Amino acid sequence: MTTKWMISGLLAVIGLAGCGDHTARAKPSDYQLEQVVVVMRHGVRMQTDSEMLARETGHAWPSSTVHDGELTAHGAEGVASQMKWMLDQWRKAGLPLEDGCPERQVLAWSSPTARARNTGEAAVDAMFPGCGFHTYHSSRPKDPVMKGQKAVGMPLDEAKVAVELHQVAGGSLDALAERHRDDVERLRKAVCQPEACQFLDQPWGAQAKGNKVRFEGPLKYAGNMAETIRLQYSEGLPLDQVAFGNVRNAHDVTALMGLQTLRYALGNDLPEVARHGGSALMGLLTHALQTAHVTESDPLGRPLVLFFGHDTNISQLRTMMGFGWQLPGYPRNDIPPAGALVFERYHDRPRDREMVRVSFQARSLDQWRQLAPLSDADPLLVSEWRFAGCEDTEVGVLCPLSDVLSRMTAQQNEALQAPDDYFTQQVERNASAK
Repeated sequence: MTTKWMISGLLAVIGLAGCGDHTARAKPSDYQLEQVVVVMRHGVRMQTDSEMLARETGHAWPSSTVHDGELTAHGAEGVASQMKWMLDQWRKAGLPLEDGCPERQVLAWSSPTARARNTGEAAVDAMFPGCGFHTYHSSRPKDPVMKGQKAVGMPLDEAKVAVELHQVAGGSLDALAERHRDDVERLRKAVCQPEACQFLDQPWGAQAKGNKVRFEGPLKYAGNMAETIRLQYSEGLPLDQVAFGNVRNAHDVTALMGLQTLRYALGNDLPEVARHGGSALMGLLTHALQTAHVTESDPLGRPLVLFFGHDTNISQLRTMMGFGWQLPGYPRNDIPPAGALVFERYHDRPRDREMVRVSFQARSLDQWRQLAPLSDADPLLVSEWRFAGCEDTEVGVLCPLSDVLSRMTAQQNEALQAPDDYFTQQVERNASAK
C-alpha cells in the first residue's frame, strides 16, 4: 500500500484552507532551500504517572498547575521561542514562504495527545502570530500516523523481537543487568525511600506482547522516573525539588538517565518495533520530500510541513533510517523535549540536483532550564546525518535526495499503513470543526 490514501484526503480538505567531493567554488547562494519537513517532540510536560511514582518510591513527587502528562507553561514558552528562531533561520536560508499569514504554504499535523496538540498550537502561533493557523490532528486517541504502534491491529513478530533483544543485550538480560548495576544504584539513591523501589531488585525481563515490548524489573519504571527528573530540571524547578535535591547540575541529571536510554534501546529502537510503529509516518515524510516541485496544491509538498508528536515517533524514524546522534550533555540518541528531526531540501543550482540536509536539533538541558534566548552565539544543539555520498557544504552536510529516500524506505513496511479512508475522514472532521 502507498501513501495515496493520505494524499487524497489532504488534497480534498487541507488544500482548501563520510564526505564526497565538493567544489571549493560553491557558495551558500548556490543552494536554494525549497522545503523544510519537521517531526518534533512535544515540549516540557508534567510527569505522566504521579500515583505510580509515589507508590514505588515512597515519595510524593512535586506537583504542578497542570495535570499529569500535559504541556507546562514553561514548555509552551520554550517551544514558541525555539520555533520562532528556527523559522527565522529557514527564512534567512531562502525558504520560499510569503510574508504575513502563508496558510496555504504550511501544513501542521499533531498527535491527538493534548501535550502534542498544545505544542503544535504554541509553535504555529509563535511562528505566524495573529494568523490563527489550524493544527490538524486525529479525532481518535489511536492515530495511525502518530500513534502507529498502538493503532495498528497487527501484533509484533515475537520471534523477531526476541532475536533483536538478544542482539542488543549482548546475550542474556542477566549479563545486561550486571553491566548496569551502577545505573540502578544511582537511581535508587536519588529517588527511593528506605525499603521502597522494590522493582529495582526484581529480575530483568523484556519481551514482545501484543504491539509493544513489556518490561519487568528495573526497566519497568526506571525510564519514567529518569525522564521525570530530566523534565523537572528542564522545567526550572528549584534544585531541592529535582530528584529530591540529589542533583546539582545538568551533568548529574544525565548520569541518572542510563536506564531510560537502555529502555529505548530494548524497545522503540528495535527494528521490528520501529517498523511496526513508524511506517505510516515515514510514508508521509518520503512523499513530502520526493515532490518534484514544491506546490501549494499538494499539502505534503508545501514549503513547510510540521508534525508534532512524541519521542517514540522520532526514535522509530531514527531507527528505520539508521541515523544516530550524540548531542553534548545528553545520552546517545536521546530525544529531549522539543527535539526535532529536520529535513531541509535544497536545490543545488550549479549541478541541478536535489539534496537534503537531515539533522536532529534540540535545546541543551540548561537552555531549557533557563529559557535563554537562542542566538547565533547560543544556538540549538545539532547533529547532522552523514553517510557515504554526503558532502560538507556551506549550508551543512547535504546528501543526495535519492539516497536519503532509499535509506528512509528500506525498513518501511507498507502493510502497516492505516485504512485507505482514515486520513480523509480525520481531516474532514478537523476542517468542519475549524
